[in-house]
Amino acid sequence: MLKRLLIGLVTILCLSIDGLAADPMENAIGQRLTEMFTAGFGRGTDAAAESRRLYSQARTESRNDPRVEYAYGLVLLKQLKTKDAMSHFQVAAKAPGSESWPARQALTWCQFVSREDSEGFKSLSDFAKSLAASKVESAERNTYVEWIGQVVAALQKSADTVKKRELVAREEEALKALLSADDLPHFEKGAADVHTLYVMLDNDAQETREATEAKQKVERVEKQAQVAEQLVDSAEKRENLKKTAEEWKKQLDDQVAEYNKQLTRLERDYDVLQQRVTAMTALMIQLNAEMAATENQLNNQKKNRNSTTQSQVNATEQKRNALGAQKTKCQFESDQTMVALAGVSQRAQSVLNQKAASIQQYELATGKLAQKDAALDKFQSRLKKDGEKLKSPPKGTPTPVASKINQLRSFRTYVEFDLVQQRDRLLATFDVAIPDTTKPDGQ
Repeated sequence: MLKRLLIGLVTILCLSIDGLAADPMENAIGQRLTEMFTAGFGRGTDAAAESRRLYSQARTESRNDPRVEYAYGLVLLKQLKTKDAMSHFQVAAKAPGSESWPARQALTWCQFVSREDSEGFKSLSDFAKSLAASKVESAERNTYVEWIGQVVAALQKSADTVKKRELVAREEEALKALLSADDLPHFEKGAADVHTLYVMLDNDAQETREATEAKQKVERVEKQAQVAEQLVDSAEKRENLKKTAEEWKKQLDDQVAEYNKQLTRLERDYDVLQQRVTAMTALMIQLNAEMAATENQLNNQKKNRNSTTQSQVNATEQKRNALGAQKTKCQFESDQTMVALAGVSQRAQSVLNQKAASIQQYELATGKLAQKDAALDKFQSRLKKDGEKLKSPPKGTPTPVASKINQLRSFRTYVEFDLVQQRDRLLATFDVAIPDTTKPDGQ
């Protein structure tokens, strides 16, 4: 809708300037501006410097034609240098007659976009006075009056405070007072166009809000069901952990009881063997004493051959030999008992190691179970908190809705400033145009 108005301006302004195309100097300046726009609207670090150089040449060659200032202001606006662009629009706005109107329009638009409302209203008032003083009754004038109506309505729609809305209302009355009775219908038409667009956007925002809230409600219900399911699942897991811990305890108790039985038997065996070793040791001491006494008796008998018979000597030797054989047997049995005692001790140590390993395995397993239980407890707490949050709709404005609302409250939404259209409109006054590089050669 707004673009249609701007396109109408292009056609009207082209028709309102007579004889420009016939002037070779005009065409040469237009070609220079074409080069400036091509450089300035392009990308790269050299774009600003090159467009600045071409602007200086065009200004010198045109002898300060205000249209050159306006053209360079468009370039600076394309380069996002709004403050610098406004200074050139201000120079171009001082041109006489309708030649200043595009620059006034651009300056006013930039001031409101930059939130310089005081300066913007002053420029808008000067623009209205210029239009009111003009004796030309044309479609061009009507289009500009509609644009003023659009600007005022856009400021009302984008005002974010009561104070600003009151200011816009006062300025609106002052502007209407500057316009003629014939201008007012066009002013109201521009305002009505903005209002129509606002209603469309507001309906769209409302539909987006309703759709988003409906979607969020469904998602919230689904999430609640999921949380409830997870709570049941986590409760079952905790119950399984409890059962597993009980199973581990029973297994350990059974194993420890079995190991204790084995240790009791081994301890009994060890005591029996230990007693046997003690008895063998006592017997060995006795045998050693008897053998020593027998050996002394035999030595005495051999020394006293006169008083000792050979049969007595033989009997003593037989006794000594019998004691030696008994000692050897006792030593063998003692050694065997010590070996058995060592075996029992090793088996007991093995059972103790197995018992300790079982206890360690139980502690590791139950420790992991305790960690899992703590993790489940934490998870359940979080689920319960999530469940409480899900009972209420989410706070704040959903992102899609916020985007629509921001669009509704933006001045740019209702008053566009198409740089490409403004560029082409201006170049048309010099009877030149930007070459169309999208078409193949020969077309």
